[in-house]
Amino acid sequence: MRRLTRGVLAALVLAAAGAPPATAAELALPRLELGVGVGLLSNPDYSGSSSVATTVLPVPYFAYRGERIQLSRDGLVARLFNTPNLRVGVSASATLPGNESQDSVRRGMPRLLPTFELGPSLEWHLGDTGGRWDLRLPVRAVAAADLDEFERIGWLSYPHLRFDQGLLVGTWTVEGAASIGTLWGSREYHRYFYRVAPQYATAERPAFDPAGGYSGARATFFLGLRHKAWRLGLGISHDRLSGAAWRDSPLVETGRATTVALGVFYTLWKREWESAPAAAPPAAP
Repeated sequence: MRRLTRGVLAALVLAAAGAPPATAAELALPRLELGVGVGLLSNPDYSGSSSVATTVLPVPYFAYRGERIQLSRDGLVARLFNTPNLRVGVSASATLPGNESQDSVRRGMPRLLPTFELGPSLEWHLGDTGGRWDLRLPVRAVAAADLDEFERIGWLSYPHLRFDQGLLVGTWTVEGAASIGTLWGSREYHRYFYRVAPQYATAERPAFDPAGGYSGARATFFLGLRHKAWRLGLGISHDRLSGAAWRDSPLVETGRATTVALGVFYTLWKREWESAPAAAPPAAP
């Protein structure tokens, strides 16, 4: 059952990694696309774990670019309030823990489940110098769940500065994005991953109970290529964990965490806009 859950969630993560953000410049693209592809996901069991899992599998490709609702590499976003420089909406995302080995530092402890996030997001458009600059302030409630279990585990926030750029190179569309920010989590969220309850303490793994607060710094990078029905997406997320509220947990083995998602997709079916607005020209490099 856990293998099935991991496969389904990995497919969703990789499909989102291959989808572009919904911006005014992209309204000339199809409103809806469905396709198939092959994806690779490499991620640690959890931030601070030295164990890395790599998953390669066929995945679906789904992109929706509505005026109010979009599914992109940022997850599912519903815009509730929209002005030229300010957006308020609801966003959702998912994360996938790695396969914990029997000889890991979590040996004998409860297994970690995939996590699902949902909450409000404030986006403030700062300008268009060389590309699009936004300040994003998402706050999401988090639940850990699979087909057999469900548990609320607090909240997580990732305020960050985001840069987007799109270029036309011959018949290719090139999309790039980068962001940098800090992670903040509730005590309940930190305890789910880093607490060592007294009944699980050993001589090598002493009891530990983390506080809430700062959870590390994160930088992300995305590169997407589109040519006719083909799409390629590469996403990289890197966390620096020094100073995190849970940094002294005996379950933390390293001060960094890197996740890589790569997907190649082919569009099988698409639906155009009924009356496609004229696309804005790409920003100057």
